[in-house]
Amino acid sequence: MLEQFITTFTECAHTAGISRLQFYVEQISEQKLHVYQAELERLQLADVTLVYVEGEYGGKLGSTFVENLQPHLFTEHIATIKQTAEYNNMPFAPRRSLALPTPHVTTDSMPISLLADQLKEAESVAYAVDERVKLVRDCSFVGKSKRIMLIDDQGGQIEDHLHYYRASIGIIAEDGNSIQTAGHSGFARSIDQLDLKALARTAANRAVSMLGAAPVKTGDYPVILLNDVVCDLLLTFLPAFYADRVQNSMSRMQGRLGQQVAATAVTLIEDPDFDQGIITRRFDDEATPTLRKQIIEDGVLRCYFHNRQTAQKADTVSTGNGFKRDYTEKPTICPTNLYLRKGDFTLTELERQMGDGLLITECDGMFAGADPVSGDFSLISKGYLISSGKVVRPVAQITVAGNFFDMLRQITGIGCDYTSGGSESGFVTAPSIQITHLSVSGE
Repeated sequence: MLEQFITTFTECAHTAGISRLQFYVEQISEQKLHVYQAELERLQLADVTLVYVEGEYGGKLGSTFVENLQPHLFTEHIATIKQTAEYNNMPFAPRRSLALPTPHVTTDSMPISLLADQLKEAESVAYAVDERVKLVRDCSFVGKSKRIMLIDDQGGQIEDHLHYYRASIGIIAEDGNSIQTAGHSGFARSIDQLDLKALARTAANRAVSMLGAAPVKTGDYPVILLNDVVCDLLLTFLPAFYADRVQNSMSRMQGRLGQQVAATAVTLIEDPDFDQGIITRRFDDEATPTLRKQIIEDGVLRCYFHNRQTAQKADTVSTGNGFKRDYTEKPTICPTNLYLRKGDFTLTELERQMGDGLLITECDGMFAGADPVSGDFSLISKGYLISSGKVVRPVAQITVAGNFFDMLRQITGIGCDYTSGGSESGFVTAPSIQITHLSVSGE
């Protein structure tokens, strides 16, 4: 059906005076399951084809987006291309020509009934961890496959594929007047790599271990940030490394290329082939090849993320980071898979090395309490008090504050305990890290 749409739409558009057509296509297959109280509460299955069309009309760029490929709508879409070309008055700039072989894609799957059974077993495992686990509020699974194609009216076509799974477990634990929540998620490219029972145990143990948590005294504390928190912070402040932010003076990384911006132990890498990542793109949505690159190398800032527009402005080349956040939008800057190079320390060894301080395991309100431009953050947090290298008690009702860019220079230890988080708009893998100090507001 897609091939017929491309052929027929192209003929109609050419007849209407529109030339040099370019098609961006997403074919998405998705399944979502949610189990509650040993029952499959929600099941969603979706298969959709989405198309964004650009063309040249009167020397200007026109566009439309298509969700229904039926021919009776062609007249409306062709009119939209003409109208946007006249209204936007933007010159048409064709995509670069890129020749790539069609990728060989292998995907795995599991029957819905078996997936539901595994989610039910994970839910049961969570309840069995401790009698104080009162509710498994989230026990869900998402499987997604996406085929991305860039096609033009000259016969050019390249394609990419994404295929990944995500499972999430959310827990409520209760003991007397103390109530705590915890959640844990896992991502994988192969369904066999997702251990739902292990995710359930981790989430349940985290919730139970936080029961009876109380604040600590206000002050500056040495801190270990758990890997989940590190992922969240990196995703929040990553826009500081986007070239558009730098060019618009909205980043503290402006003018810092080649300079030391982090501790020498810090190396941040983007790699579309990273084995623990989910954004396995060979080219971006502007037909620029993606590539592995070091954003920070041994603490030194090596490059920014560029799309075609920012690269032209900076008189350089795109780094292959021109991606659409939604198929109806123009490409903006997005990363593929990022990872903070891990160290040699286990979490226990980091705690022992720190001696006295706090292990921060969760921060709420990341996007409300953090400013990506200045780097300042103030986040409601929870975790554990560490004394003489050992966990003493759980800590909650505290606010942890600092500056992300200053924090990068204060890293004194990097763990080996990788975890991942994010989405198709940016995916990060990171270990736990030790910081010299952060400000803590408590009692």
